[in-house]
Amino acid sequence: MKFNKSTIALAVCAAIGSSGAMAAQNYAAAAKIYIGGATATDNTLEEGLISNVGGLCDTAQPIDIYRSGTNQRVVICTTRATVTGAGSQLVAVHKESNGGSSNGIVPLTQGNAHSLVWLNVGALPNDCTVTTVAATANLAGYTNHAGCANVTIGAPAAIPTGGISDTEPALSFPAVLNATTFMTVTPVLDIVFGVPVTKNVYKALQIAQFGDVSACDTNPAANAYTISDTDSACVPSLTSSQVRALYSQSYTDWNNIVRRSDGTALSAIPGVVGPAGGDTSVRICRRVASSGTQAGAESYWLNQRCVATTQQFATPDDNSSVTDTTYVASDFANSLVNAAPSSGNARSCMQAAQGLNLWGIGVLSTEVTASNLSNAGDSFRFVAIDGVAPTLANVANGRYTYFTSNVITKANSASGIPGAVMSYLPTILGNTAVIANLNATFANRPWGNAGILAKQGSVTSNTAPYSDAELASSPVNTLTKGGNNCLQPWPVNATPAL
Repeated sequence: MKFNKSTIALAVCAAIGSSGAMAAQNYAAAAKIYIGGATATDNTLEEGLISNVGGLCDTAQPIDIYRSGTNQRVVICTTRATVTGAGSQLVAVHKESNGGSSNGIVPLTQGNAHSLVWLNVGALPNDCTVTTVAATANLAGYTNHAGCANVTIGAPAAIPTGGISDTEPALSFPAVLNATTFMTVTPVLDIVFGVPVTKNVYKALQIAQFGDVSACDTNPAANAYTISDTDSACVPSLTSSQVRALYSQSYTDWNNIVRRSDGTALSAIPGVVGPAGGDTSVRICRRVASSGTQAGAESYWLNQRCVATTQQFATPDDNSSVTDTTYVASDFANSLVNAAPSSGNARSCMQAAQGLNLWGIGVLSTEVTASNLSNAGDSFRFVAIDGVAPTLANVANGRYTYFTSNVITKANSASGIPGAVMSYLPTILGNTAVIANLNATFANRPWGNAGILAKQGSVTSNTAPYSDAELASSPVNTLTKGGNNCLQPWPVNATPAL
């Protein structure tokens, strides 16, 4: 079931000057928390803060969320009275998403010399677009301030309070020695990742594997192919070896993906509408090297970063770079590989490929909301791997193992209300009730219930195989990587149906 946030009012900040001024005063009075790092969990963090079950914010009090592009946001709210050391306090939680997981680890070792910047709500010129977002069964209502000017505050005024990383420091950032000297690292949850392809590839694979896919078209009268969001029989599959070949550019042409015994090329299968100009080159929307999402993909698919290997993830060949922190728009007319600093940028990259009717593959978590997909032009879907869809139940049953162990970092120098909030975040993101609430908000999943899993507790029945409904109400991973994302997972607590 999908819980889409509904917009019930619209105004421009300039038209409500007193409201903008009030928000600025609240911001000035709020205790500031500065969080850098992983973008794959941006939705999880935000929705965890405003969750009706155990979230940071008192949902009976006003909540404001400010956004500048896809990489800056600030949540201003009054904390719940039950937050130890920071109860009933006005706070402004900043999240920057300019460079991936490294920003949740490396800057914490640099003190005043850090390079991160955050949205400065106090300096906004009242040019945000304001909407009132209604509460849902899972999330509090709030005032959304979107399209805010890119006014930032940085070093030395705003030192990072903590961060989030999709993987442990040792995997993604081995150059950070003695990380525990500067920060406390707490494993909090497991993020289920998938292999997204542009919708044109998705349809081609469907036709190749299932033949007549008219039943998968939810709006045939419109003569515009719309993929079913509910029928699992409509989800095509790639093999693990094909994914490795695509990510490493061992395959640079989608016609290498042959799914019929007669050897017919993918683009030549009857019913498949070929890409623009007949160009079946593989376009790749990867992440920058500092991204934990990218580190997780490299380690899982290619064993890269774990051992010396000659098979490497494709490097950018456009104007982007693995070290960029600012998104460079995909130039797929002249290149094949783009590196995105954030998950939002990776979705934009997929949209660029789909918009040009080119065939693309990306790197993303299954933590996808309706607004994420809408903002990306509804341009991609996740495929099954080796015939297994990326669902929570398939992970808990040991059939799908592409997930990463996510950590929260808290600067050892953080104290007072900011330090107490950072100590409370693992309580939010490790709470199965909160996670179940959050997973229910992730939408457009033809493959079933996906998103995130808690690291502790047990599935409701504790008897395998576990159902999709059980994992919806009790999203707990029965597998662990022991804090080392280079390892294959093994069972803990409940027993998976291996």
